[in-house]
Amino acid sequence: MAILKKKSFITIISITIGIMTFLIFPCELSYAQFYESSIKSYLIKWNLPEERVWVGPYLWANRLQDWLVIPAGLKSNITRTNLHFRTVHLLSHKLGKKEGTFAIEVTITPLTLHSDVFDSFAGVLIGAGAGDLSFQSSSLIHHSPGKNGGIMAGIDECGRALIRDFTKKNAPVIATGKVPNRFASTYKISLKGTQHGNWCELWLFSYDAQTNELLSDAKLPDASIRQVEGNIALVAHPGGGDKPANFIFNNFLVKGSKLEVVESEDKEIGPIVGVLYTISRGNLYLSVQTVPLGKNEGNEISLEIEQGGDWLSIAKAPVEPTSRIAKFQVVPWRYKVDTKYRTVIYCYDNDGKLKPFPYYGKIRKEPLDKTTVVLGAFTCSRMVGDPGVDAGSFEWTANKVWFPHGDLVSKVKVHDPDILFFSGDQIYEHASPTRKEVNILDYLYRWYLWHWSFRTLTRERPTICIPDDHDVYQGNLWGAGGRPAKQQDDGGYVNPPDFVNAVQNTQTAHLPPPFDLTPIEQGITVYYTDVTYAGISMAVIEDRKFKSSPKELLPNSQCENGWFQNYNFNPKKEADVPGAVLLGQRQMDFLNKWVEDWSYNAEFKLVLSQTLYASMSTLPANETRDNIIPKLELYPPNEYPEFYEIKADADTNGWPPSARNEALRMWRKCFAMHICGDQHLGSTIQYGIENWNDASYAFCVPAISTRFPRRWFPPLPGNNRKENAPRYTGEYEDGFGNKITVHAVANPMLYGVEPQELYNPATGYGIIRLNKKDRTITIECWPRWVNPQLEPQKMFPGWPITISQLDNNRKDIKGYLPTLKITGSEKPLIKVKDSNNNLVYAIRINQSSFKPFVFEEGTYTIEVSDPETKSTKVLENIQCLPPNEEKTLDVAL
Repeated sequence: MAILKKKSFITIISITIGIMTFLIFPCELSYAQFYESSIKSYLIKWNLPEERVWVGPYLWANRLQDWLVIPAGLKSNITRTNLHFRTVHLLSHKLGKKEGTFAIEVTITPLTLHSDVFDSFAGVLIGAGAGDLSFQSSSLIHHSPGKNGGIMAGIDECGRALIRDFTKKNAPVIATGKVPNRFASTYKISLKGTQHGNWCELWLFSYDAQTNELLSDAKLPDASIRQVEGNIALVAHPGGGDKPANFIFNNFLVKGSKLEVVESEDKEIGPIVGVLYTISRGNLYLSVQTVPLGKNEGNEISLEIEQGGDWLSIAKAPVEPTSRIAKFQVVPWRYKVDTKYRTVIYCYDNDGKLKPFPYYGKIRKEPLDKTTVVLGAFTCSRMVGDPGVDAGSFEWTANKVWFPHGDLVSKVKVHDPDILFFSGDQIYEHASPTRKEVNILDYLYRWYLWHWSFRTLTRERPTICIPDDHDVYQGNLWGAGGRPAKQQDDGGYVNPPDFVNAVQNTQTAHLPPPFDLTPIEQGITVYYTDVTYAGISMAVIEDRKFKSSPKELLPNSQCENGWFQNYNFNPKKEADVPGAVLLGQRQMDFLNKWVEDWSYNAEFKLVLSQTLYASMSTLPANETRDNIIPKLELYPPNEYPEFYEIKADADTNGWPPSARNEALRMWRKCFAMHICGDQHLGSTIQYGIENWNDASYAFCVPAISTRFPRRWFPPLPGNNRKENAPRYTGEYEDGFGNKITVHAVANPMLYGVEPQELYNPATGYGIIRLNKKDRTITIECWPRWVNPQLEPQKMFPGWPITISQLDNNRKDIKGYLPTLKITGSEKPLIKVKDSNNNLVYAIRINQSSFKPFVFEEGTYTIEVSDPETKSTKVLENIQCLPPNEEKTLDVAL
């Protein structure tokens, strides 16, 4: 993608070094070395007229809620003493591999009396990531010391110079100066380093910033260069005591020949974090995600397009203050051409000047004429491995830090998908990367990491994104129409409606308007809608919002977190109770209209939702809860555990069965395939209702990353299993008695690929190729570790799977109607209705003849139309043909 060159917003100040400065610099550093180190010099000076949360350009704060910018500078905003080592990482520069010297300075004003705290710390972190991690991965380093954590240099509550080893437990002090004989209201610390091969000599000085009097100094003569090279960050540690220590930082200066410019567009994260857009029926829907700003800045965003080398503003939109979203609708859109765009927000730079900050992207031409449309599907993105970065110690390596998922993103680009679908759990509220606090800043911190990971894809592709349970900070969600709940098992939303609505707005504001805008209980908004793009009509539905609570409706089951604890309860016989809701009447009304609507050149139908309409769950026979899953043993690919059983999990949409079947009956009327996620288990199955294989195919895509690897190891092979297919395939009943035919599963295994914690759970993504000429759908399930460019056939075993569009409704055919010979339309729509005028099915064909099939003998009505020209012919009282009889009807549109 061609991105226009952007203006740098960090103040760059060239420093002239005088003789007095040279005199106070350690004698071990030659004048020539010191002069070279002064050539590169970068200063950040916070001088804002008002308070805001965003710390400024080219900076990343851990966490968002732990820092504030105030007129006096950058303030740590630590609210508890167990929030250790908060950091703000510099993204524009790092200490690189080149041998040289460097110096880092910053002023620090303690805000807590030294007598009220102990073991507090404020200063700088160097060597974060040790040069092994990318600058983005390294920017998460905070709270927990561990491998590749780097070295911290700063002061304690007394102003004493301290150097601490952030690679070891508790970050021990490894060099210390004397305790100053007096305190200062503001300190200036200066860290200077000279590299000698694989070692670096460090000097740390603590000054009174007002008088420039040296108060304390410390020297570390033999720091490993691996602890020096990497990210640079500011650090605030609250220490112990009755209340946390906090500090104000300012005049942050980095310089030297070892300083390296980060050459990446991704070093810009804010004030615009990302853009999501969809195009549907020729209209553009676009949302802009911004950061929390001050009251008098960034309240409006301009959407501009490139035209003749200039930028033309086509719309402006206000920023919603809680979700920080600006929403645009451009009707109609110029969908027939590629269009470069930028979104522009005005806010204060660190120096207090109001400036424009642009974010660039491209809205692709709608590929209406493309024969094969490619959809990329994703679910469940954790940012780090266990136990999370705030556990007290953490390994800062690629084994544990999965953000920003660059390996996956680069492989998805090989497929160059036309559409992206993220089915939910874009964020996790626990240990991804940190423990949760239920507030919007905590959510935005995680959501920004998702944008930062995937925006190279989303900034130029239509993206359908929907939240799931973890996005609204619930482990499971039975929405029960939006009512409040004390516990998630009660049914309803545990967290406040304003929080839920803000989450939904960040992820769905770029979708077309909902079918019915009416909020549900508590004023919680809805987003179920349809998107028609490139000849693909997609129903976007909400699996959780209206769903009943199994604990409430099945009291005898002793249901906990969707799992039945009463051994005498039989889910196949007792779980399907009257009144149990899945999609709810409102969404069923929507689907009833959608299955018949093939306008705007629609040729395929897809249903996009959060989770699978089957309980693909197996556990060891004696287990009744899924919380055991992270601890279960994994096996090599050639081993099969014999002690697993098929279980019933009411978190899936296998429950409630009757409502599940009602939805599937609707989908198959338009031959729709289902795409979903949530289960952390890649699978392709075919749903059955009355019989096996009589309803839609479903593709549940594997997790991007997970610590919860579900698995499918049924004790017996499935019926009618294909020759040489794995034993876990074939026809089964799930734990609720629902009919499913399993075609392929990506089970967690010991795949032998590092990092195993990331890859053994069978992580990856899905690619769906919809061929409009042949009317086939090819389903591909890709391991995250495979490069599709080098190994284009190395998908998970069992894939690719190619099906016909008509395979999504394989009820037993009982007869045929006369063959239709159609003129006047290249792609006519055929609707077959029964004698009660109920839709049997609707299909848009790409040929001039069609022989309608029916599932019961009787009399039918056939409607033949061209959705674009609105021309329609209705053929009534059409009888099923006797066996072996042929008849033709001419239809002119």
